[in-house]
Parts: sequence; C-alpha cells; structure tokens
Amino acid sequence: MPQNKSYTTREGVLDGLLKTERGATVIEMLEKCNSALREEGFNEVTSQNTILTDLENISNRYRQNIEKVRDGLDRRIIYYRYEDRNFSIFKIDLSKEDIECLNSAMTLLSRFQGIPQNGWIDEMDVRLRTFLRNDAPGKQIVGFDTNPKYKGNKHLKTLFNYIAQQQTLSLTCSMLNQIEIRPTVWPYYLKQSGHAWYLIAANTVTGQLDGYPLDRITSIQASDIPYKPSDSNLDQYFSQRMGVTSCDIYREPVTITFLADTEAQKFLLPSPIHHTQEIIRRLDDGTVLMQITVIYTIELLFEFCKYGGNITVLSPTELRHTIARMHTEGLDRYVYGHDTTMIDEVVTDGADAYSLLYPEQDSAEQIELEGKKILNLAINKEELDRILSGEKVQECREVTPGNYRRYLVLDDDGFEVEDEFGNSVVIEYDAIRFTTFDTKEPQTAVVKVRNAYSEMFTDPESGQIITYTHQGLDWVAEQVIYELGEILEVGF
Repeated sequence: MPQNKSYTTREGVLDGLLKTERGATVIEMLEKCNSALREEGFNEVTSQNTILTDLENISNRYRQNIEKVRDGLDRRIIYYRYEDRNFSIFKIDLSKEDIECLNSAMTLLSRFQGIPQNGWIDEMDVRLRTFLRNDAPGKQIVGFDTNPKYKGNKHLKTLFNYIAQQQTLSLTCSMLNQIEIRPTVWPYYLKQSGHAWYLIAANTVTGQLDGYPLDRITSIQASDIPYKPSDSNLDQYFSQRMGVTSCDIYREPVTITFLADTEAQKFLLPSPIHHTQEIIRRLDDGTVLMQITVIYTIELLFEFCKYGGNITVLSPTELRHTIARMHTEGLDRYVYGHDTTMIDEVVTDGADAYSLLYPEQDSAEQIELEGKKILNLAINKEELDRILSGEKVQECREVTPGNYRRYLVLDDDGFEVEDEFGNSVVIEYDAIRFTTFDTKEPQTAVVKVRNAYSEMFTDPESGQIITYTHQGLDWVAEQVIYELGEILEVGF
C-alpha cells in the first residue's frame, strides 16, 4: 500500500463516501479526492485505476467487503460502498504498533514544545496521549474548546512550512464585507486567538504588520519578491497585548486598574485577563482592586465589556470612557430598538420603546418623535450641557472600519456612495438622541439635525488626505459633521 500523505488524504475521502447508503462511482471518488488533494497542496491523480487500487488496499487492510451496486435506471453505472455501512476506518481501535508509532511521534514533537510558533504541539500532545491511554480505551478525559470544522486549519501546515523557509507570499483573502484583497506579504508568525488562527505578516508595500484570518485566505502562492525578516520581537509583541489587532489604541503598554466584584472573581482568579494581572488590594465589600499592564486593543475592550457591571475600570480615564460609551451604545440598541447599522430598514422610535427606560413619562408627549429616523449617540455630561445651552451647534464623529455603516450611505456592494465632489454621502437622520455615559443616571436629549456632511482629514503640512490600513484594506480618515437644531426633548 502506498504509505504517503497523498494516499492518506485519499483514504479519508474514500472512507467517507463508502460508508454512505448510496455509495459513489469511481468518477465521483476521483473528483472528491482531487478536490481534497488541491486543498492540501498535493498533486491530483489522473487515473481511475489509482482509485480502484485504493479501494482494494482499504478492503485488504481493514478486512472489509466493498460491494458493487448497479444503478436502478442505468445498469452501466456502478456504485461502491461498504457492505457494513456502520464501519469507518476512524472507528477502529488502534493497534499496538499504531500506539507505539504515535507515542514515538509525540516524544519527537515534544522537543519543540515551548517554541512560540509551535504552541499547538502542547495541545496536540495532551489530546493524543488522552486517546492513547491503554487503561481507558475509547474514553476521552480532556475536553478541548476547538472547532474541528474551522476552515483555516487546512492552511496551517502550508503556512508553517513557508514561514520556516522564509518565503514571501501572495495571498488572496475574501473579507467579511465581501471585498477580495490580494496582499503580498512577508509571513512571520502563526497566532491563535479565540477559536481562530491568524497569519501575522508584514505587507511588502507598506511594511505594516497585520493579522490575516486563515479562514479568509482562499489561495496562497509563493512570490519572487525577496524575503525580509521581521524587525520586531514577536514574542514580546504578543506578550504585551491581547488578540491580533494591529491598529492598537496605544502603542506602549499602560497600567489599567479595575474593580472586580465577587462574581467576576470566580473567572478572573483562575483565568486572568492578562498574564500581568495582579491583585492590589481586597476591599471590605468583597470587591478586589486589580491591575494589568498591557497595550490595549479592541480584543481587550471586548474582554472587559463581556463582564458587564461586574467589572469597573478606574484608569486610564480614556479607557474608562471608551468602555462606558460602548455600554451606553449597547443600551441604545436594547432600549430604543435594533441597531440601525445591522439592518436595512431603520427602526422608528416610538412611545413603547421609550417607556422601557422612562415608564413614568406620558407617551402623548412623544408623539412628535414617532416615525422619525433617530441616531443614538453616547456623550459626556459636559458636552451635553453645551448642546442644551446652545454653545455647541455641531457634533462630529470619526468614521472608522467598525462604525462606517452607521454613518454613511453604501451601495449594493458595500462601498461608500460619493457625491460629485468625491465626499461620502451621509445617512440622513431627523434627529440625534444623546445619552450621557459618565453620570450615575443616564441623561438624554433629542436634538434636531439641520444638516449633515462628511469631511476627510488632511495632513496640515502636505495637504494630502490621510489614509491608513486596516485588515489589509486602505481607509480614508474622515468624519461626519451634524449641524444641530432645536431641542426636541430632554430627559433626566
């Protein structure tokens, strides 16, 4: 039997087809095998005799009868399937020789444990040795929170080899917004974050380090561009931050202090937010003052937000306000209806939704707001007071890759619609509901929008439009400006 990687791939595909009730023809088997071989980076097989030989090898090796069944309508068509449809090569017990081979392989791989690129070996070592326990055949004693159907797994071996060979790559990536990008990169690192894998690589044009989700990579090709080794210490790079986000809010580590109540402590003590986490002081009410030192990224913001009110960030002030604003915007979505950035039609603002937050208000006072297209924004108390006093007559919001659908008109392909001057067209809102995020009780004001337009940021010295890269795409730095009119409603 051909003991090679190509055969192993074919054997797995054929096993899946043979155990079905219908079975499969040799032509179907050939097509399925070649599809799998292409994904694995192997050469395709061209002869049906190769498939027939594979079937004979499977039958002999596993002592299983493979029956031939003729099609009921066309007797020339022959389907192959296991006589015992409950059989699968993945269900059989490992032989003593198999176990010895796997143990030897894991012993060899364990020599690479501790190397950053090979962190997966630690998990694989425990996973395999769990199944190799002779005293508990078939029993799994360790659970892994992984997704076996994760599409990015097929690229791990290929990218690992290219990184080891210091090979420049041309990638094709299909992003979430259905935009296809084709960056040429210098690959440096494979990083797992959450349940997904990312290729950490530098763009050969901009030199920017970025993370490319493996499940979004559709093709990988070697490039003739000379390879440039990384100038960064990637071990240190990732030890100072969470996740793989490249557009960090701060470029240097900052110390973050926060209070955790007793519920949050149940998770934070056995599983710290970051390896720098330490307890500063235990308070009389049971809460604990903690701190971490980290470059905080979007992933870290989400980590804090998932604890809701069980964690209170104390410093730095910018982070405290950012998280408060995220919580307030979440409140907007739950109280006032669905987030208008996530659906095609805007949810109108009515008395029922408003009464969830302020049930004591007379719904008759809100009739003038019903049916209006309202944008919900978080704001601090000082700025809200300036709006109410008439001192502040404009509200500006930066457009980012995370919120552009909230502010700008998009075409059917998800691109920004531009006017005759090349500026982005702003979504027309009738009013803005401002809600404070830095007061104990939220204060609100609904203000009419007189006019709205977008404005691109330019470099004061060169006069050039400022651009930046996010997840391999070029973005223009811009903001939307809302000219404010009369105060329609105030709530305290």
